[in-house]
Amino acid sequence: MFQLIWKKYSYTIILCGLTIFFGMTCLVLFSGNEDTIRKEIVINDGDSLWTIAEDYADEQNMSVPQFISWVQKENGLKSYVINAGDKIVIPAKKINPVSDSIKIKEIAMDGNN
Repeated sequence: MFQLIWKKYSYTIILCGLTIFFGMTCLVLFSGNEDTIRKEIVINDGDSLWTIAEDYADEQNMSVPQFISWVQKENGLKSYVINAGDKIVIPAKKINPVSDSIKIKEIAMDGNN
């Protein structure tokens, strides 16, 4: 019985198994929100989401619109309006231990900063 099923559907069974394996692997590798450190900042006079995004977006490898969208989502903002004295959460730094250790090794080997 099992041999007949295997003979008929072996390619399908293998394909399904590989699909599940690669799907789970992608979930583990590309679930990116866990490595973002959040930083709370206080809004000053003259600050806007745009000016804050211009200051911090490059550090996160985000465009200004992507950064603004992230800030709105994480802070539950329904509009672009923020006021002096408000506190919002922004992404502060992505942790990448492999990349950071490679940079440290490169600096150590190079001898320069």
